[in-house]
Amino acid sequence: MKKVNRIPFKEGTLQWLIYGNLGAYSLLAQFFDLRGFSPSQIGILMAVMPLVSLLSNPAWFRAGAVKNDKRIFALLALVTSITIWGVYLSSSFIMAVLAMVLSTFFLASVVPLGDAIVMSSMKSKGASFNFVRVWGTLGFTLVSLILGILIGFGLFVIFLAITILMLFAVLMSGRISSEAGNRGTDSVQKAQPGSIFTFVFMLVGLLCGSTVIG
Repeated sequence: MKKVNRIPFKEGTLQWLIYGNLGAYSLLAQFFDLRGFSPSQIGILMAVMPLVSLLSNPAWFRAGAVKNDKRIFALLALVTSITIWGVYLSSSFIMAVLAMVLSTFFLASVVPLGDAIVMSSMKSKGASFNFVRVWGTLGFTLVSLILGILIGFGLFVIFLAITILMLFAVLMSGRISSEAGNRGTDSVQKAQPGSIFTFVFMLVGLLCGSTVIG
């Protein structure tokens, strides 16, 4: 019988990082507002990720089942840490849209693949996933709160935070059991629809709400 860790530190930390990243991303509505975009333009920009995720999530989720979730997750997180700066450097609305499409093609799948890694690891240990969910909630809340304060030093802190969180997420995912990244191709049809579309609908509500508030 496998020994269960009383405190799933590695899995919880990964949850904290990926949902903290989502918290940082939600502040992009404020970034676009301060950059002078109109409310309708901000709405379009913030709607990019939910729309892109409808195509990118199934593709990356299937790639993770074939190649290994941890490898694909590391790829997505690393590319996100770089491409997100294209949004910061964009000088027009069109450039911002293109930069958002590029970065969110990778960013949108970070959460569902990260969840898959954590759930697989917890399952292999015979532990419940419910406890580590709290870590994700704390990550989202604390990162949003801290960045809300630090943004006074400059808008770049949002993008710096996303880069740092993604790089640490890569390191932490590498420390989780190698068994956690293996789902197999048979799991694609079973796990993909619910987890992907639940995430998409959650994200739509989250980003629409943040856009209205911003």
